[in-house]
Amino acid sequence: MTPVRVTAPAALPVTVQEAKDHTIIDFADDDGLVERLIKAATDHLDGFTGILGRCIVNQQWRQEYSAWAACLRLPFPNVSAVQVEYTDVDGATQTVPTADYQVITDPRGVRVQFLGGFLAPSLGRSLTPVQVTFTAGYGAPDNVPWDIKAAICMLVAHWYEQRSAASDKEQRPMPFAVDVLLGKHRWVML
Repeated sequence: MTPVRVTAPAALPVTVQEAKDHTIIDFADDDGLVERLIKAATDHLDGFTGILGRCIVNQQWRQEYSAWAACLRLPFPNVSAVQVEYTDVDGATQTVPTADYQVITDPRGVRVQFLGGFLAPSLGRSLTPVQVTFTAGYGAPDNVPWDIKAAICMLVAHWYEQRSAASDKEQRPMPFAVDVLLGKHRWVML
């Protein structure tokens, strides 16, 4: 199942002033445009459909599963909070006690591992009766790695200076330095 974002980040990873400082914009007339470009750059990088394959600023997501398993893999790294719920045979939502599982980060990512002795309750008639709601991201904007912030500022500057679609074969849709800065932060779930 595709994860669903429940709660968006409370703030963007880069402020309008940080992007303006990078782009060398010293007037307020284009603040709205700069903010929209920050949002576009963030959307390009962030979450399940972003090219990083990870969350930048903390946000809440829900992953659904069709059945119980010994472990439930989550789609993102940097998970800081987890809640496991299920739909019981009466159709009511129940919460699994946190004492029944651990959240483990391993080379393949993050998983919810049920502990020995966990007796998986019977599930109701639903295509996805097991749900994990979790928080993922680096935390607040101040915790976002500088190279991700720099890449966002570079994208904003690039898009600010070139406001139409690139049509020349020699123009790159994304500055090369952005690829270099983001390379180590790309997450691919195995």
